[in-house]
Amino acid sequence: MEDILDLEPEAPTEPAPVKSENTATLQAQKEHWRAKAEKLEAENAALKAQPKPVETPPSSNSVGLDDIFSLEGYSKPEKELIVRESKAKNITISKAVEDESIKLALEGLKAKLAREAAALPPSGPSGSVTNASFEAIGKMSREEHMKLEKEVLAKRGNNF
Repeated sequence: MEDILDLEPEAPTEPAPVKSENTATLQAQKEHWRAKAEKLEAENAALKAQPKPVETPPSSNSVGLDDIFSLEGYSKPEKELIVRESKAKNITISKAVEDESIKLALEGLKAKLAREAAALPPSGPSGSVTNASFEAIGKMSREEHMKLEKEVLAKRGNNF
């Protein structure tokens, strides 16, 4: 055991240089990629120095004269429908007027507006016509009911 402890550590030896057959090829590749990187860094710096051109996409909100004239003869709700659908489909208003699905939607809108116009207005005012509560009406005598009825009919314009 003493022999092992008494041994001095050996000086580290440098590894022998590895000689490769491809040393020249590797050196050439290294120079190639270094030159390419320098070239790209120079191009990048030049591009960063130039101001970027502002690209404005064509405005889909622009309305031409054709679009304005194509809406002639339509009511306000129909115009709103045509404009909304043209934006949704990303087409011009003049093309939207010619679109089959929009034509069908316009027919449906016209039918709905016609039904609403044909509906009868309410025959009388809605809501309460008296300030009396349900409890007060329930406790009224026959004479008080008749008096209240005459007041309500007078307010409505019916004098019986």
